Amino acid sequence: MRLTWDTGVTTGINLKQWNFTPGAPFYRTSLDLQAADIAPMQATHQELEFADAQHLAQYAALNYSGVPGLLAGAAVFSGKAAVPAGFPDVRATLWEVHGRWSAGGADLSAVYAHGSLSGTAPFNLANLGASNPLPSEFLGYFLQGAYTVWEQGSYRLSPFIRWEHYDMGASYEGIPPGFTSVPAGLAPDGRPWPQPRDRVWSLGANFYLTPHVVLKADYQHFDINSDFSSIDLGLGLSF
Repeated sequence: MRLTWDTGVTTGINLKQWNFTPGAPFYRTSLDLQAADIAPMQATHQELEFADAQHLAQYAALNYSGVPGLLAGAAVFSGKAAVPAGFPDVRATLWEVHGRWSAGGADLSAVYAHGSLSGTAPFNLANLGASNPLPSEFLGYFLQGAYTVWEQGSYRLSPFIRWEHYDMGASYEGIPPGFTSVPAGLAPDGRPWPQPRDRVWSLGANFYLTPHVVLKADYQHFDINSDFSSIDLGLGLSF
């Protein structure tokens, strides 16, 4: 049996950075979702040199790889967040489980992640009517299958299909009855506000030039925010 583990201490998140009343939606495309730092822990993460280190967080991870082709594990991160003066302490917790199985040309993988922020009600009550209330829970998961259909030398072609679900506002505290976490009506750009959750199908292929260089192409279909659907091209490097 092969078990590996990792544990440590790091800076936590900073809720002083949360924007309750953005003038316009943070994201309008699938690229924005990846690059705009709008998910709860993306929006509140800290760069080391500017970190508010009043409260430190802890993390631990465990992985099992005792069966050829199999990797399975889990990780957890938890710690008190930095908060504005006058607000109570908030504990941020994020945990995930993951697995990957590779055999022959097949490659199957899955991840489930769940995050929570305790005691968010005072923040939302102090920002009634905000277009971006602070969630108390958020989650996401995906299932992916890939298969190598052609290989010659260092070249390899692997089509894949992926189904994923994300919810950046799975639950809220301190939201008055009848109030929606997504503003009604149109945003300043004249379009409806995007939903913070969706189901996404991705179909694509990876073409490896070397084990460390890959060309990527895929089509993503969003069920709820349908205008996010896109065709994407990319280049991946590992070193």
